[in-house]
Amino acid sequence: MRRPLILCSLALIAAGLALTLTVLLSGSDTPVAAPAPAEAAYRMLYTRSQQDFAAMTVTLASGEAYTVESSLGFDGNGNLLGVYNSLGQPVTVAGQPSFVLDSTSYQMMLLTAVNLPVTASYPGLDPEACGLTAPAARIEIAYHTGAPIILTIGKPTASGYSCYVQMDGDSSVHLAPIDFYEVMTRPLNGHHRLPGAIRASAAVQIAVVQPGIDNFIATNYGSEGRILPWQVDQPYVHAGSTERIQAFVDAVCAIHADSYVASVSSAQELAAYGLDAPTRLLVAFSDGSIRDIHLGSDAGDGMVYARLDTSADVYRVSTAQLPPLDKSGTDALLDRFVTLISAGDVATVAVLAGEEAWLLNITQDAEGKLTYAINGEGVSGEVFVPVYTAIVGMQFDKTAESAPAGDAICEVRFLHGDGTLTCVAYHSFDPHYVQADTSGGGQFLLRRERLEAMLNTLKEAFP
Repeated sequence: MRRPLILCSLALIAAGLALTLTVLLSGSDTPVAAPAPAEAAYRMLYTRSQQDFAAMTVTLASGEAYTVESSLGFDGNGNLLGVYNSLGQPVTVAGQPSFVLDSTSYQMMLLTAVNLPVTASYPGLDPEACGLTAPAARIEIAYHTGAPIILTIGKPTASGYSCYVQMDGDSSVHLAPIDFYEVMTRPLNGHHRLPGAIRASAAVQIAVVQPGIDNFIATNYGSEGRILPWQVDQPYVHAGSTERIQAFVDAVCAIHADSYVASVSSAQELAAYGLDAPTRLLVAFSDGSIRDIHLGSDAGDGMVYARLDTSADVYRVSTAQLPPLDKSGTDALLDRFVTLISAGDVATVAVLAGEEAWLLNITQDAEGKLTYAINGEGVSGEVFVPVYTAIVGMQFDKTAESAPAGDAICEVRFLHGDGTLTCVAYHSFDPHYVQADTSGGGQFLLRRERLEAMLNTLKEAFP
């Protein structure tokens, strides 16, 4: 535990040394006609014991104030033993013990409690001109023994490499590295750790869960030697487009939080963010871990409320990060990843291929029982479903750049439950591909053997 903190401190000290050289060489960090610095060398403004640190209260220009308390534990000889919290943080937010601080924030807070590197000190600068009479932040650091340290953070210098700082009891104005300003002037929510993107290479399953809509689930069976390792498992089983599903997985795994909003503890609080009945995007990995993203209501400014990985925290996520979800119902997902037609509400399917024709019907009685017929002849579900799936589960490989030429070699007409009709016409494209022209305006290419396999399934079931 000691080593990471020491390494962080050394890194910040090194940064301070680099900034000192920049400040001294540029000469742009001091107001015009400012007196020469009392000390031009890098130094620590103060040094206090890490063991003696008790708490730090930060009051921002906005009026927001928060306190962090030390969680460091030491033995009788002053050796660091660890931290007194389950978060593994050296400090915790008073009144919010489960608030997860970003590592850059708690490292800066702990470093500031022990010492503050300054690159120059000026005994005669005007505090108002340095932004110290209306400060960006005021920091009070309390210790178990001895007097507190109170710091006032002014504005950044003209070069942008430093900021003006003053310590109570010291009339001089000092220059501190700009990263001190950037971290310590954040609002409390800005200190919260933000979940980031994760790797997608080990994904083995995805699911899209939406209220009132059948779940969409696809699994990667690559280890079983399949030509197309991704297979859609729900709402019905068929091969999935590996390239398209993998792109969706990559997009979900790349989602990261843009800002922290609040922590919630009840369904009522979730409802305020539209997260009581969210759209969920899940990716399962071979190591047993899961990326579970809950998407809520519009948060404004191109953002949406979200929970990431089932924590109690609510974040804002840019909609630009999200895969297209405006039409992400199960049927639309099937269309996107697998088929040329939404299958959920199809009542009748007609297939016309030259002189041959097949008519498939699905009817449902008042009790919800389904009956099936092919060419007017009643059949069992065991006979009907494989034939039906071969038609509606047709997978395309890529989009076409132009309208098809010549007459269709096969046409499939889908009559939906609401009376609307969708047509897919298949045209010869080249020796390897056929082109599908949909009544919705889509132009797609698919392997010729897929169309032939679909027709063979029909011919074998009903010659």
